[in-house]
Amino acid sequence: METLIDSNKLKHSLSVMECLAAPHRFEIIRLLTARGEMNIREITRLANIDKTRATRHLDLMQKVGLINCRHKGKSMYYSLILPRMHMVVNIAEILAE
Repeated sequence: METLIDSNKLKHSLSVMECLAAPHRFEIIRLLTARGEMNIREITRLANIDKTRATRHLDLMQKVGLINCRHKGKSMYYSLILPRMHMVVNIAEILAE
């Protein structure tokens, strides 16, 4: 039987969607989509979450492959890996209307 969807791609897609289902993670993605690269201080302030919780969410999103992080001095900066993530944010905002 021929498989229509590559099972690895499907598993990854489901991991991404599961990751986005958490309100704080979705808010972080929305912020990164709107503002580009951000450090943890900016993320915690604008998403209104504490640093420990933000770090856990960012670690998970990095593990799933949604975001990239890099060191600059003593700060860690986060950015989106998936270039089309703004489409997901836009669709979610349209559906919420």
